[in-house]
Amino acid sequence: MAMKKGPTKGSGGKHRNALRGKGPTPKAEDRVYHKAYFAKKAAIKRTFADPRLAARRRVDKLGTDSDELVIGRNAALEALRVGVPSTQLYVANRIEHDDRTREIVKLAGMQGLRLLEADRLEMDRIAHSTNHQGIILKVQPYQYYSLQELVDRAEKKSRAMEAADSASARINARPLFIALDGVTDPQNLGAVIRSAAAFGANGVILPERRSASVTAAAWKVSAGAAAHLPVARVVNLNKAIQGL
Repeated sequence: MAMKKGPTKGSGGKHRNALRGKGPTPKAEDRVYHKAYFAKKAAIKRTFADPRLAARRRVDKLGTDSDELVIGRNAALEALRVGVPSTQLYVANRIEHDDRTREIVKLAGMQGLRLLEADRLEMDRIAHSTNHQGIILKVQPYQYYSLQELVDRAEKKSRAMEAADSASARINARPLFIALDGVTDPQNLGAVIRSAAAFGANGVILPERRSASVTAAAWKVSAGAAAHLPVARVVNLNKAIQGL
């Protein structure tokens, strides 16, 4: 057989793509036909079936970290009685109701709160404690006034009282503000707010630092006075007093 002379014709790069590598070999657990893949899927399924992890995922969706919580039957009942601004009420499922829980649910319904039922694990995670007695109340952050808003409200009230014919009304027309410095206990703050409201004060002024805030504890001690007596927070208490 005669051999063809001369150079042999090559592929000219026609099969270059077939010679390219396909990258690193996938891990065994990522190959859908490998037993390690099925083991990984089974492990994920067991994880999602874990009741504690499931409770953690449900609680994370609720997002309660940014809000204050009133925990326990007595505390929640007192907060609802005095009208602490709240958003929702968590009640444990299979809870043994008594007079307190029935009144709590009734008040929450009258105030238009959202009622949510949760199991024991969810309640424990929301409260970060097991001593919640099956009741957790989610409270709204207090909306502080500015110092100027306190002044405007006081001047408006003062003009109205000066226009009255009563001599006592004209005497009480002068605005009264209560400025607190170094009060770090919310219950003490609530007591001052209650007393200030009883004496006809126009508002309470707090420094932003090293001072108690109007929390649910302060609300309860104020006996509802925090609902109608404005509270302002200022950066510098001395300058605020000088400005007044």
